[in-house]
Amino acid sequence: MKIENFFNNIKSIAIVGLSDNPERPSFEVGKYLMRHGFKIFPVNPNIDNFLGIRSIFPFGNLAILIVPKIFSFSLIIKSGSINKI
Repeated sequence: MKIENFFNNIKSIAIVGLSDNPERPSFEVGKYLMRHGFKIFPVNPNIDNFLGIRSIFPFGNLAILIVPKIFSFSLIIKSGSINKI
């Protein structure tokens, strides 16, 4: 499957580690995805909301991990998604 086709089927995206700080790269990622019509689910226990969208835990169709790479594998294992990779 081509990446273009993959994203054509995605409507909602959970962004793990999304920051409400405009100086963080994840802020720009979230803003970009919203601007392009994706419904986002901010997943970050350290923020209340992202541009008015409440930070919650349930995931969308796709989760984007924006954390230091040292934590990435650990988060995948904890999420239970390791068997789906």
